[in-house]
Amino acid sequence: MKNLKNKIGVAVLAASSFVASQAMAADVDISAAVTSATTDIKTAGGLIVGVVVAVAAFTWIRRVIK
Repeated sequence: MKNLKNKIGVAVLAASSFVASQAMAADVDISAAVTSATTDIKTAGGLIVGVVVAVAAFTWIRRVIK
């Protein structure tokens, strides 16, 4: 049983190394995806900063009115 587990482990290791080498062989251009993600992150960051500033201004105005 132990010998069978070792053989299965070796077979899985060999198969996974073959799959990994095939995945690394492909040349993939991701510059468009990175540019799009950067734009989305900048937009989300700007919205978050806007909300924080709006909440701070609202609380400041409420404090002045009281």
